[in-house]
Amino acid sequence: MSQDQCDRQGRELVLHAEQIAKLFNQVQDTNERLLAIEKAISQIRNMAYGAIFYGVASQMGLLTALRKQANIIMAEANGDSWLQRNWRPLVMCNFAILITAHWLGFTPENLSEKQVLALLDIVQVGLGGYIVGRSAEKVMKEYKK
Repeated sequence: MSQDQCDRQGRELVLHAEQIAKLFNQVQDTNERLLAIEKAISQIRNMAYGAIFYGVASQMGLLTALRKQANIIMAEANGDSWLQRNWRPLVMCNFAILITAHWLGFTPENLSEKQVLALLDIVQVGLGGYIVGRSAEKVMKEYKK
């Protein structure tokens, strides 16, 4: 192979490498555009779901119920009474004691497993409500400042 042929092949390789680099850049740009489009579609979908939920919730009266529940939590958070502010932690402490007693084997013998599981479900729901209530209280304290 002559020097001219080597030089020509070298130039062709450089040219092909540049073309391949441009192609990869175009693919990357296309992927970024597709991701942006996918994100926009997801946002539109979420807004549509939110609008549908809002419409259904309004028709069913759920929004009114949620507002009433929020007002109750806010009233408790703003309450002056020690008991009004602390009834949830007291109830959850009692539940924790009952669960601990169950784990230690101090469950009454006349309770079936189904009843015990139902009570544990109540505790699980109560814990979720407790967490939401405490979060609302903290938000209210920060909001007051």
